[in-house]
Amino acid sequence: MKNFRIVFLLFSVLVFPSLSSAEESVWIDRKGIISIGGHRFQMVFFNRNWVSHPQDTSIPGIYRIEEREAGRVRIGVHLPEGGEGTLDHRLEKKAENGWTLATEVSFQTEPDVRSGVMALRIPAAENRGLKLRIDGKEVICPIRPPEKSAIFFRKQCSELCIPAKDGEWIFRGSFFLLIQDERCFRNGRDFEFRFSLVPRRKDRRYPAKLNLEIEHRIPKWQPIDLRPVMNMGLADRTAGDAQGGWTDQGPENDLRMLWENPEKLPGEFRLIRPEENGGKACLMLRGRARPYFPAKAELLLRTPPQGRYLYLLHALAWGGTNPALGEVILTYTDGTVSKIELRAGRDVGNWWRPSALENGIPAWIGENASSYIGLYRSMFEIRPVPVKKLEFRSVGNAVWGILAATVGDFEIPRSPRIPSYILPGKEWRNLKFEKEIGKGSVVDF
Repeated sequence: MKNFRIVFLLFSVLVFPSLSSAEESVWIDRKGIISIGGHRFQMVFFNRNWVSHPQDTSIPGIYRIEEREAGRVRIGVHLPEGGEGTLDHRLEKKAENGWTLATEVSFQTEPDVRSGVMALRIPAAENRGLKLRIDGKEVICPIRPPEKSAIFFRKQCSELCIPAKDGEWIFRGSFFLLIQDERCFRNGRDFEFRFSLVPRRKDRRYPAKLNLEIEHRIPKWQPIDLRPVMNMGLADRTAGDAQGGWTDQGPENDLRMLWENPEKLPGEFRLIRPEENGGKACLMLRGRARPYFPAKAELLLRTPPQGRYLYLLHALAWGGTNPALGEVILTYTDGTVSKIELRAGRDVGNWWRPSALENGIPAWIGENASSYIGLYRSMFEIRPVPVKKLEFRSVGNAVWGILAATVGDFEIPRSPRIPSYILPGKEWRNLKFEKEIGKGSVVDF
């Protein structure tokens, strides 16, 4: 006989569904729309009442593909307000992560429209607070919809950088850019980037063109090898025996499932499998509940990493009321030393039921037999000088577990989304289904 248990889980997976890479991250899709990192960069016309006619419109007949070949598409345009014209996209790959895009629009007679732009949208829910860089200056996407105007940027530009979790998308050229918060309108959910086309003649709006260079700049990470200072594994057999894994709380409350789905682990870090390091896969530092863990660990770096940011993948247990957690001391090759002080609730949180913090984002989420669990990614600005030694020190309040560290020049965007869980309580209860399968029945596998 076999027992089957069905468990229902509901939580929002922490991803960054903004611009991201694919096998070929810039291409022309079947509708003739430019796809950039999985997002549509498309022609949109606005009539006198600001009704939009995007390329992906559900209204048939406005856009019809007339010619198509590798890297080029020619589309017939038939606007409801009048105007017969053509839209031409030419996309050429210039480097491994670089492309040029030439878009041109022409009409037989001047169309009765307010404007025509190339528009790119990214979801506001995941990108509020995103730090854009436009001509070297920082522009922040609003946390909340602006009260006075939906438009929060409007200017002639030569370079736009949009950060994503796997790098930066950079647009170069000479273009007038408008960025609008669509949340200011009914059913709006995005930030929209509108690139204006440049008329070929001064006395007419069309023909008009837009020439862009597009680059996907992928960050280079320098993972730090923590293996020499790792002192615990991930799985724990016996609670409180000062050996085994993670927080030493036994098999019902450990981190053994971390490697079940390697593709979900944050790629900027190099995590260690226990079997590759004598059973050790994390550094656990002392707290009140685990006084037998070491108070500090020093690590000499054979190949000194250099960058603007230090990232940690870590979590704490038994936090308590005192937020002081510990510090990281960096010694640089020029002999200088800098100190980073970490606080619970700001830089890192409890590994049970993780939530977004000021400088700590759940970068991995899982579940063990006791709770939903997670690990935090925290970013700390450091000097751009090679680091020759790292020292981790705990003040002895919370137990501090560190699984990985890396150095780089890229500031990973913070997703404001936080995990949510349905937990047993007054309104919800666990549903456990125990089914006895009849021997020889059709479900007796």
